[in-house]
Amino acid sequence: MSHQTGIQANDELLQFISRCKIDGETRVFKVSILEEQLTLGEHRSPVGNWQQDYKRYVGEMLVGKQPCYLLFRLDTINSSNLYEWLLICWSPEDSPVRQKMLYASTKATLKTTFGSASIVSDYFATNKEEMSLDHIKNEKKNDEQIETNNVELLTAKEQDLKSVKRSEALSSSIHSTRTLPGLQFPLTDELVDALFELKDGLISYICLAIDLDKEEITLETKENHKEFEISDMPKKISNKNARYHILLYPHTHEGVFTKSVIFIYSVPGESCSVKERMLYSSCKNALVTAIQDESKFGIEISRRLECDDPNELTIEFFLNELHPKENTAKSKFEKPKGPMGKRGARRLIKTNDES
Repeated sequence: MSHQTGIQANDELLQFISRCKIDGETRVFKVSILEEQLTLGEHRSPVGNWQQDYKRYVGEMLVGKQPCYLLFRLDTINSSNLYEWLLICWSPEDSPVRQKMLYASTKATLKTTFGSASIVSDYFATNKEEMSLDHIKNEKKNDEQIETNNVELLTAKEQDLKSVKRSEALSSSIHSTRTLPGLQFPLTDELVDALFELKDGLISYICLAIDLDKEEITLETKENHKEFEISDMPKKISNKNARYHILLYPHTHEGVFTKSVIFIYSVPGESCSVKERMLYSSCKNALVTAIQDESKFGIEISRRLECDDPNELTIEFFLNELHPKENTAKSKFEKPKGPMGKRGARRLIKTNDES
């Protein structure tokens, strides 16, 4: 059904979805089909719990004879540390038949765009009674409630197991192998904890520094989802000292929501001492290897970058690095190769015999 209409979300809606799934500052938002695009409408912030906010907001966002979608955030978190949502398709009985068909056939597209894993239930309502909170609660069958309870019990057990694995990884990283393979300096306890927090999705940004006197890698700053804005990255780059930066970048690309981890080695150039540059450069590869090692932190790094100009770190730059565009014009303008067999390939570096 989603392929029948060809309707897709516009850029504003895609960017809003990327933010609201992470920051928790949106309780409900409205999506309409305008000019053959899924378009962001009005949205509300949380005030009380989800049931109180449902009664407070949903009724006033509905318009008679006009279908729409409502995405409503619950207070529960899924296994990916993202909020769970309800998707409601409002299609009043007295709305035009064409509108009803259009919204019904485009719902799957919106669900996929938002991310099906974050939507725990979706509903179809044709009147105000079906939109009431009591009706939605009554829609849940007894066996679904039992399944929910079992999932909650399982989740508690999984959390206990996760805590055990975290303790084991922490012990392995700090005590038995505190100095990581190929890395001269150990990690401080605070940095180890911050890396696990980043892995668990609790924070979005970490700045790491090398303490030259103590000879260890330390945590300089960390920021959660509400504090960190990727557009502020240029301000976080020191113009005097080298640093490592690890950031979690949630975004939507070609309709698919993803969370990418980016590692940045920033070095200011001449204002940084030779010794400092050498230490940061020599520790970088082993640090990245340790961060990605499943037996230690198991954080998958999507892109490694080196930066000497903070102004380069724009949202467009990050998107191009994570999703590079193919150069379709390369073969068209490529210079033809010369005749083969007459002479070897041109050498750009002299050998010792030619010196």
